[in-house]
Amino acid sequence: MQLDIKTVKGITPKIAEKLAESKIETVEGFRAATRTTAKRSELSKKTGISYGQLYSLSKQAELLGIGMTGENAEALVRAGIRCISDISSALPSSIETFLRTMERSGALKHSGPGAAELELMKEAAKKEKSKFEPDKDDLISPYIEFEKERKVTVPEGAVPRGGGEEAIGFFSGIKEIMVDIGEGIAEAQHALDLSSMDIQNSILDDPELAAYGFNASWYTIPEATFTLKMEYAVTEEKSSSGTATVRKFLVSPSNARYNNYFKSQESASSTISMRFVPIPPPDRFTDRIIMPDLIGMAHDEALEELRLQRIPAGNVETAEGTPGNGKATEVTWQSVDAGKILKIGEKVSLKLILAT
Repeated sequence: MQLDIKTVKGITPKIAEKLAESKIETVEGFRAATRTTAKRSELSKKTGISYGQLYSLSKQAELLGIGMTGENAEALVRAGIRCISDISSALPSSIETFLRTMERSGALKHSGPGAAELELMKEAAKKEKSKFEPDKDDLISPYIEFEKERKVTVPEGAVPRGGGEEAIGFFSGIKEIMVDIGEGIAEAQHALDLSSMDIQNSILDDPELAAYGFNASWYTIPEATFTLKMEYAVTEEKSSSGTATVRKFLVSPSNARYNNYFKSQESASSTISMRFVPIPPPDRFTDRIIMPDLIGMAHDEALEELRLQRIPAGNVETAEGTPGNGKATEVTWQSVDAGKILKIGEKVSLKLILAT
C-alpha cells in the first residue's frame, strides 16, 4: 500500500497540487524524485517549491520508508536525523535524550518516538538499503552519538590493578579531557541558541503571536565549574628510531566503572555547576521584517530593496519574454508573499522575465 503524499508533514494542499502536476502523488514517488541533490534541484525548478523546503520534506519521506508515522519523521528530522542510514548507526538513547531536550525547550511540538520505538526503528533501518543522498553541507548532528568501536591499549606504566592487558576508553590525555569539557559547554550554548531561534521562528510564523510582539527568551552560560576526581599515570615511549623519549601524562575519571575494573577501593564524586542567565535577544532576531512587494520591479531594483530591508536573497529563475515595466527585466514571482513577516534567516527567491 502506497502512502498519500500528505503523510509527509509540511506538504500543504498547495504543495501537493504542485507535485501532482509533476505526477508525484505518493510518498514513494516523492522519495524517488528527491533522492539526490540533482533530482531535488530539478524538481525545485520544475515546481517552484524552494530547494530548502523540498530537502526538508524529502528527509521526512526518506524516514517514512521504514514504517514510522509522519509526526515521528518530522521530529527526527528536526533533531538532525538526515536519512535511514543515520538511524541504523545512531545510538537510540542519544536520539531520545536530544528529542526530550528539544521538547522541554519548546522547540518540538510533537514529543517524537520513545526508546522502545527507536530501537525498533534502528532494527528496521539496518534491513533497509537506502539510496538517499544528504546534501554535502548537511553534516551529521553533533548532538547525537553514533556507534563506533573504541579500543584503547593501556600503555606501560598504567597496568590495571586487577590484571589484564586492555581497557575500553579508560585512559585519555588530559588535553583531550579539557578539550571535551570545553566543547561540551560550547555545544550546550549552541543548543540553547538553536532552541531560541526555533521558538522565535514559531512566534513569527503565528500572525497573532507576532502581532502581540512576543519574543523568545535567550540564555547564556557565563560560568561553568567542573570538579573531577582522576587517577593518573605518567608513561614514557621511545620513538621508532630509539633516540628520543616522549613522556605522556594520562588520566582516567575515578568512578564506579573504573573502580570495578581496576579493583580500586577509592570512591569519589564529580560535580558540575553552571549558571544560565537570560540576556536581551539580538536585535536582528527580534525585528519584525515585513516582506515588500517586488512584483513588477526590475531585477536590480528588487535586489536593492532586499538589501535595504536586510533580507537575504535566494535563487533567481529567469525566462525570456517581454517585461511589462519597459525595462530589461521584471520580477514576476517571489517566494514569500508581500506583507508576510519573515522568519530568521529566511531567503527570498525570485522569478524574472528577461527582454528578448
